[in-house]
Amino acid sequence: MIIFHALEEWEKGPCEHYKETEVGCRLLQEMQITLKKYNRGASFNLAVGTAEHRYLVPQLQSSSNFCELAMEEMEDLCNDPIDMRHASRMVDTIWDYVRQARGELRHPSRSIFPRSCHPSVVFCPELPPDLALDFSVQDGLLIVTLLALTTAIKPNQSGGNESDGAMEGFAVGQTMYYKGAWVEVLEFVEHTYQMKQLDSALDSIEHVWHSCNQLRDHFASFNAMQ
Repeated sequence: MIIFHALEEWEKGPCEHYKETEVGCRLLQEMQITLKKYNRGASFNLAVGTAEHRYLVPQLQSSSNFCELAMEEMEDLCNDPIDMRHASRMVDTIWDYVRQARGELRHPSRSIFPRSCHPSVVFCPELPPDLALDFSVQDGLLIVTLLALTTAIKPNQSGGNESDGAMEGFAVGQTMYYKGAWVEVLEFVEHTYQMKQLDSALDSIEHVWHSCNQLRDHFASFNAMQ
């Protein structure tokens, strides 16, 4: 399992990092939150993850799982006496696992807000129902999104400022379906953070990705001569 440690200070902003704790597949992070229109602009502290309920960043967990599957396939490839065509198929499988591990850290999440539905108990104190806090990874960066919400009426027609699925970007006044109810976005902030350990993990996956591509080319050339 990939565990990243936030050794460098995060840039200050509405989500202000003030304590160095481990971040990664398991996220245990303390932060200070401030929104202009929420809680009369007063700041409050929040811990993401507790001793009983560790928060799992979905994309990091998925990337770790694909890396483990690729390693298992690689061990079989190195240890079992197999013919070249079978080895070629195993290399294709490894390539596909690495491709998916890479994609989890490169591409936008398919499960961001409002599709994400983190249990309130992973936050300490529990996250109020009119707040949503989401974590995702894109292009090797950790993205933290905080939204202040209010209840809303289901839109009468499509084509307006509403959404019932994951989306790129938000807008104040936008209506969407979240946790079984329609809500309106009152305010939101989004910050991206670069982490050395996440950069290192992505660089390693990119190196393996290119090696897999070269190995597949070699097998393709061999198979073409048969």
